[in-house]
Amino acid sequence: MREEKNSTRLSFDGELTVAHATVLKREIVESLQTGDNIELDIDQATKVDLSFLQLICSAHRTMCKDGKVLTLKKPFDPLFLQAIQEAGFDRIKNCRFHTTGECLFVEGGAK
Repeated sequence: MREEKNSTRLSFDGELTVAHATVLKREIVESLQTGDNIELDIDQATKVDLSFLQLICSAHRTMCKDGKVLTLKKPFDPLFLQAIQEAGFDRIKNCRFHTTGECLFVEGGAK
């Protein structure tokens, strides 16, 4: 994790799956408490499943509600794109919870 004024980059590697969900959730929750802007970098992930997508979607909704910003490092890794598509998370418009910017999963919605 790298922190700058109210901004944090959280890097994940390895398997981002249900087997590691507790640790992943703890790291994300800690980041939510320390910064107003969080960027997730998952370039080094070797596997991504639905549980991780749900986790970051939930974090994104929480941050939007609190006036904070969560982004994903762009461009998306092909492994992540495949997980999004297989889980049905690929979107063409924003969800109803995000009114000020783009959904994490809308093409172009990552930073």
